[in-house]
Parts: sequence; C-alpha cells; structure tokens
Amino acid sequence: MEQITSAQNNRIKQANKLKKKRERDKTGLALIEGVHLIEEAYQSGIVITQLFAIEPARLDQQIIAYAQEVFEINMKVA
Repeated sequence: MEQITSAQNNRIKQANKLKKKRERDKTGLALIEGVHLIEEAYQSGIVITQLFAIEPARLDQQIIAYAQEVFEINMKVA
C-alpha cells in the first residue's frame, strides 16, 4: 500500500477535482467519503478505482483487496 503524504500529489489533486460536478460529469467518476459509503459501494458492486484511507485497518480487508488502487494518507492530505 502506497503512502501519500503531500496534498500536492497528483492523485490527491485529481480526487479533489471530483468534488465539482463538472469534473464528475467529464470523467464519469465520483468521490465518496466515509467508511459506511465505501462499504455500501462495495456491497453494490460499484468499481472502486482508488481508495484513500487514513486508517486502512478500519476497513474490511475484502474492500481493500477489491479496490483497484489503495493509498494510505494522513489528515494533512485528507
């Protein structure tokens, strides 16, 4: 699992862009936040392309394995 410690990381910048509807419409991607919503997405079969977690240990290992890419971040990045 890769660690990201800078808010200037390109992956973080791209994820933050998804907060705007225009970017979501353009890319067809969405940004979901919170353990509960991530679990719901997993149970619904929604593809999780990137998973950013402050505390990966709080997530079910199946969800971590299901996500295409997993990154551990800190509060400064979140």
